[in-house]
Amino acid sequence: MEGMHYRKLFDLIISWVMAYFVIIGTLVLVCLAMLVAVMASASEAVMVAAGLLAVAPAVALPFSTRVAKWLLLLAYSGLAAALMWIAFWSRAGVASVPLIKSAVVAFAVLLVVRVVLAWRNEGRARKH
Repeated sequence: MEGMHYRKLFDLIISWVMAYFVIIGTLVLVCLAMLVAVMASASEAVMVAAGLLAVAPAVALPFSTRVAKWLLLLAYSGLAAALMWIAFWSRAGVASVPLIKSAVVAFAVLLVVRVVLAWRNEGRARKH
């Protein structure tokens, strides 16, 4: 009987955490929508799009963990691509920093390895 009480408490805590994710995600979406209303340049539009991409997993998590995982993968992939572009884009008058380049490459490689390992473990779990 005690285990059932703890299960109900656990379910209540999880539902509160999920509600928190939805509320925070919705508030960020409202803030981004207000920013769109006063936007003046293309760089601000890119910032709004990045913000929407970053908050999407938090909003989707209570409804579908599968969708939230895909959105999180999309957000991390976009971040890795943007960091690669910034790190390897040659600009006049700016010195290249090898440490930053190696950190960006390491982030991209770790992201790919993490995704491959997750898919591999998911495939093994389905077989058993």
